[in-house]
Amino acid sequence: MGSASPNLTLAPGLPITQHAETIAAHLKASGVVIVCGETGSGKSTQLPKLCWALGRESAGLVGHTQPRRIAARSVASRVAEEVGVELGREVGWSVRFTDRTRPETKLRVMTDGILLAEAQRDRHFSRYDTIIVDEAHERSLNIDFLLGLLRRARERRPELRIIVTSATIDPERMAQHFDGAPVVNVEGRTYPVEVRWRPRSEQDASLELESSVASAFDEIRREMPAGDVLTFLSGEREIRELTSYMRGHLQRHRLGDRWEILPLYGRLSVEDQAKVFASGTRRRIVLATNVAETSVTVPGVRAVIDLGNARISRFHTKTRVLRLPIEPISQASANQRSGRCGRVGPGLCLRLYDEQEFSHRRAFAEPEIRRTNLASVLLRMRAMRLGSVKEFPFLDAPKLSAVREAELSLREIGALRQDGKLTALGRRLSRLPVDPRLGRLILEGIQRDALREMLTLAAVLSLPDPRERSVEKRDEADAARRKWRRSSSDFLSLLALYEDWKQVKEEGTRGDVRRFCKEHHLHPLRMQEWTDLRRQLEQMSTQVLKATPNTTPATSESIHRCLLTAFLGNIGRLDKRGEYRGIRDAKFAIFPDSGLFKKDPKWIVAAEIVETSRRWGRLCAKVQPSWIEEAAGERVARSWDHPEWDAERGEMLARERGEFLGLELYGRRRVALAPRDPRLSRELFIQHALVEEGLPGREDFLVANRELVLRLREMEARRRQRDLLAGDARRHAFYDRQLPDHVVGTRSFRKWFRKAHKRNPELLRMTEADALRDEDAGERLRRIAAEETAFPSDFRTNAGPAKVRYAFQPGDEMDGVRVQLRPDQVAVLDEDRLGWLVPGRLAERIEALCRTLPRDVRRGLMPLAEQAQQISHELPFGRGNLLAALTEACRSRGVPVHPNQFQPDQVPDDLKMLLEVVDDRGGVIARSRDLSDLRYRLGARIAEASVALADAFEGQTGLCHWTVGPVGEVLRTVRGGVLVEAWSALVPEANGTTVAYQLVFSEDAADTATRASCARFLAADLAEDLDRQLPLLPGSEVLDQLDAPTRNMVREAIVQVAGLQDVVTPKSAEALQTRFDPAWRGLWKAAEEVLSSLQHHRSLAGQVAARLVDFDRPIWDDIRDDLRRQYLRALPRHGWSPMALNRTSTRLRGLLIRMDRLKSPQGIARDLAVQKEINAHRRTVDTLRERAIEPWTAAWRAVEHLHDLVEDLAAARFMIGERSAPEVHPDHLTEAIRQAEHSSGT
Repeated sequence: MGSASPNLTLAPGLPITQHAETIAAHLKASGVVIVCGETGSGKSTQLPKLCWALGRESAGLVGHTQPRRIAARSVASRVAEEVGVELGREVGWSVRFTDRTRPETKLRVMTDGILLAEAQRDRHFSRYDTIIVDEAHERSLNIDFLLGLLRRARERRPELRIIVTSATIDPERMAQHFDGAPVVNVEGRTYPVEVRWRPRSEQDASLELESSVASAFDEIRREMPAGDVLTFLSGEREIRELTSYMRGHLQRHRLGDRWEILPLYGRLSVEDQAKVFASGTRRRIVLATNVAETSVTVPGVRAVIDLGNARISRFHTKTRVLRLPIEPISQASANQRSGRCGRVGPGLCLRLYDEQEFSHRRAFAEPEIRRTNLASVLLRMRAMRLGSVKEFPFLDAPKLSAVREAELSLREIGALRQDGKLTALGRRLSRLPVDPRLGRLILEGIQRDALREMLTLAAVLSLPDPRERSVEKRDEADAARRKWRRSSSDFLSLLALYEDWKQVKEEGTRGDVRRFCKEHHLHPLRMQEWTDLRRQLEQMSTQVLKATPNTTPATSESIHRCLLTAFLGNIGRLDKRGEYRGIRDAKFAIFPDSGLFKKDPKWIVAAEIVETSRRWGRLCAKVQPSWIEEAAGERVARSWDHPEWDAERGEMLARERGEFLGLELYGRRRVALAPRDPRLSRELFIQHALVEEGLPGREDFLVANRELVLRLREMEARRRQRDLLAGDARRHAFYDRQLPDHVVGTRSFRKWFRKAHKRNPELLRMTEADALRDEDAGERLRRIAAEETAFPSDFRTNAGPAKVRYAFQPGDEMDGVRVQLRPDQVAVLDEDRLGWLVPGRLAERIEALCRTLPRDVRRGLMPLAEQAQQISHELPFGRGNLLAALTEACRSRGVPVHPNQFQPDQVPDDLKMLLEVVDDRGGVIARSRDLSDLRYRLGARIAEASVALADAFEGQTGLCHWTVGPVGEVLRTVRGGVLVEAWSALVPEANGTTVAYQLVFSEDAADTATRASCARFLAADLAEDLDRQLPLLPGSEVLDQLDAPTRNMVREAIVQVAGLQDVVTPKSAEALQTRFDPAWRGLWKAAEEVLSSLQHHRSLAGQVAARLVDFDRPIWDDIRDDLRRQYLRALPRHGWSPMALNRTSTRLRGLLIRMDRLKSPQGIARDLAVQKEINAHRRTVDTLRERAIEPWTAAWRAVEHLHDLVEDLAAARFMIGERSAPEVHPDHLTEAIRQAEHSSGT
């Protein structure tokens, strides 16, 4: 059934009724009326009835907007009751989640947001006859936008009637906005309010907020025996601090049983808010934020304490931070506050600030459009094609910086093109009833198969946080919700919360839902709003966007990539001080109630950045910089520097830096240069890949060009003049002329070259003319090529020729003349020959050597350059020692020079031969200008390789018979570029009885060791025969004078003479067995020979020992120790063969002759001179012996050979004139020293 006929009679007792005719007349005349009605005037309920009555004949609706949903429902209910119709029929209401209207509805009460959404489809409000905009003084963004749209609609629909109402408004400003619309002032139905000013005086200046409020409270309670007190504060922190203080104040004055203190602010739980509106037995002190100015009415208030401040929301366009600074309120807000205590009786308002200061405040609060983010307004304007913001009739034009920032925000989420028009994505966003960023979340969720999660997050982010967290119950709330806490993302925490809530909601009873909210400290109404909004968004996504939510949960990465598309402006990177640096140098910290607090992830994204006591990022999540880079796309400002050639990739790279609105996302990333600067990439590719030959692979033309360049460069190095080879610029031009423009890297080069080379096989090959700097250079080149003898290409050694290279690189290690040697050539290198360098530079070296002479000596060789040139032509190149030859040349010129006066170390490096040891492939093993240093370093590498080879060999020790396989096999390894060879051998062990199977690193040493081991094996096999025959021989008594180890060596020497002399060393057990019979047969003869030599040796040794007693007197102090030293060194060490014994016997005879000659007149002086020479060599032997302690090695044998030569030389020096004196050639001694040093790694 339909409703009864509406009763549109206005209530007679309300002030608005007295002005009804005036308002109706103005509406008919001008179509717009501004109604300034104080609280209680009845404007919200009576004006809709008046308009309904005026438009009864019209088919249009009467629209009535309210800023809040609760007000829309209550006003609609009240009007329906007064009119006498069913709510939802003739009188309906619409809010975001609910539409209670029908086709027969005549009066529609709605939120301003609902009417704005309708305007997107019908900007001229065609359905409406009259529109009432109530509470316009709040000047919200929606209200200001709606007022602009209504003015535009009036231009197209002059018949549209508009009423703008407010309790406190600037009527002139509003009237001007609607072209001089009439203003009707309606008095309120309130009681008088006394306003008192209580600014802090000088003596009270030090008082804190708490004491000021307490003093005002005491004044009120003394004068007003009834009613509650409403105190306006700026924020939760002040409320908490003042609550604690006032409780103590009441206790001190024994008022606790008569007064109670109640807080009131937006984040307060429903349970605590309900206490404010419930009646009680005690009077109340309500401590509230500005939420109590207009949003809610606190009953029973008779007094107000106003501190005059409020926390005002301001969007900072530069940093995109939502600031909440505490600011002085406007005069209109102050009047709203004072009006709160005149509702139930006469009231008292104490303002804790100065009256004069109040008079200088703004008359009205700054509208929201001047201090908020305009992205949503701009998106709607673009969708509705309303033109530019400048041209739109806003009551107060927004700041240009805010408009620009809104445009930038829309571009960031991909909703706006550079020309200001909406993109396809922007048009889709405009159809969603949420903030553009949250709409972007939903659209990205469709793309990434995460729509279900994005709907949940978009809904909750559109609402106040449903999680209650009062200070008193903070720990309890955190513990209750800990199961949903995620340390990497607050968004994941919200999703986990919603899933559990959804399950309880669907499966539980109402009691279960209430219990769930209470146990987990959740706001029931906001949780329900979350559910309703999500349902609405899902319906719109399905119907409008044609999208279906995902059935399987989205991954964490997908969720956070979606979030980045919406909140890209809220990213942050952790800095060294523990703060996060955001875009445009904004700095903030993670809010303490976040799951990421004190976790300090490197990169985060926040749903919002709010500034209170400091800047906080609220609702944060850990993200990866690569996700940010992808979300930012082309908005990443990329810059690059430090171009460099990458031989492995074959292209030019650069170090790129990426920034998003001043925040560095990455730095020094290696990127290809060609896409960023093709021209520069081509230039650098030619330089690095072709001119500098960095092109990967071996192209024939590059090899040929390189050989040509190296040949010309070496020709220049011979004369040490850069006058042949063309510079890089000319070679660059050579390639530049032939390469097409699109060749910017190796890939494009090879693609072009493969085709072009088929047509021209000589492509990119240089001729001498291309490589030479000018025509004259060709003639100079021919002259230099003719001087081959002055600058030879080979250096001759006893192990074959070595390559000679020339370099002209002053200051570089490679500068000068370089000889490339194989490792085996180092040992036989003639050090004297190195001193001559090459003929073409001999004069320079001579000049440099002469410059090291003392000045008084050098003066006789002036001019040095000329003299050096002459001397270089006189000297036979390469013969003997250069210093000795140069000394003689100087003396022939009358300049007394000693060889020691030259200082070769002071000669410039380019005039010293650089020795370079290379392997078979040309790789450098070692390099030095000092031969001794080179040999030492080479020896170290050989030792390292030898150890590795020996470790891998499976040897044996303690062999008494030949039980292993054949010996003499060569093993090879390469370490550090050095080839090391070793031979398997049998080596006598130090115990004198057994043999070891091991490696020896010299073929000759291996052979000698194996021969000695064979003698030991045969001696063991013939032991009985030796024991039986030796005592029968004449002279055998000499064996009794020897110790056991020496007797064993003598027996082995006898066997070696008998069975192994003049035969090839056996390499297997079978070969050794063939020597047993010869050894047995020749045993007697060999024993006679050895014993004869031994007997003669022992006789001479006895003579020397007896003669040494004659030199115990003090006169022989300088001689005696050296005689004993020579005696001991003349005795056999390891060899007891007849040859070895005869050699040592000669040394003993030399010692006897030395003793005789010492007693001649000049004997001591001559002896000391010889002593000095011989002892110098002996010190060398002792030094080398310390390094070659391992028996039977190449080094050990080389040192033993050097020892024998030195002792033979000693005997020869003291036996001068004797026909039996040994002969030691100086060259042999020098070579022995060199070999011993080389083998020992010196």
